[in-house]
Amino acid sequence: IQNQAFINSIALVWEKYSAGQTNRLIRTDSKLPSNENIIDQNLNVPEARILIAEDNLVNQVFIKEILEDMGAFCLIVSNGHDAVKAVKEEDFDLIIMDCLMPVMDGFEATKEICRLKKQGTIRLYMPIIALTANAMEGDRQKCLDAGMDDYASKPVRKDQIKKMVYQWIMGKDEQIQQIKTPPAVKSEKSPPENNGACLDMDAVNNAKSILKDKYQGMVPIYIENSWERVSEIETALGKNDIETLKRSAHTLKSTSKQMGANKVSDIALQIETYAKEKTIEGIQNQLPSLKESLAETKTAFEKLN
Repeated sequence: IQNQAFINSIALVWEKYSAGQTNRLIRTDSKLPSNENIIDQNLNVPEARILIAEDNLVNQVFIKEILEDMGAFCLIVSNGHDAVKAVKEEDFDLIIMDCLMPVMDGFEATKEICRLKKQGTIRLYMPIIALTANAMEGDRQKCLDAGMDDYASKPVRKDQIKKMVYQWIMGKDEQIQQIKTPPAVKSEKSPPENNGACLDMDAVNNAKSILKDKYQGMVPIYIENSWERVSEIETALGKNDIETLKRSAHTLKSTSKQMGANKVSDIALQIETYAKEKTIEGIQNQLPSLKESLAETKTAFEKLN
């Protein structure tokens, strides 16, 4: 048994070395003690350097908190262009790449990074995890086709991110593969029922568990950020700017879901769907409800404190 463990360790080291991981410690101690309550275990990635490409402040903070809790060092950029620039300047053990960003989106950035890998300009072993609020059939394949190695859905869930990051950095352990669950696939046409409630308390508690003492400070940032997205939607509507409408509504949908503001998230989803269909009248009809729900959500958050 000891000989087999040694052989497995050598095989893992050789696999990562051959893939380009030649200037950083290669770890082989990726076995986990149990499948029970796996996220309560310390899935740490000490000294790992992770690039986060995400344009929204709320999502940046959530992801950074999870990764730093694992012992990783994080660099955050706000668009695909800066992500490509970052990988040219330094090595990373992993990239978390949002799909929809301004300047250059995650798909184009990933294609460029893959091109640089093939050229030998950057290290070969630098896995890319796609991050998107779209969880529809075909989205995963679109990410893989662009060159991304894996796929995580928004809102960000601590257990999903920790499992995935640990797997890609520490090695493809069989137990990790068994517990890894793919993101739920759902239709964007049918938002989940919220029974009229502003807040989803399960999501609120998830946010609190991730942000800890930073949670209280994040609430006003989320509210301010959301009003900025509403303003962008109004401006884009006046200019008939479909791309900005889609991106702003998509971001508002994602961050609201992350914070547990399910009513705002559902309306933002409807606006995003109308934008994709170029149904301007539908967006106009939803705007008053969006503003009303956001104000209502602000009050609901205040009552929790």
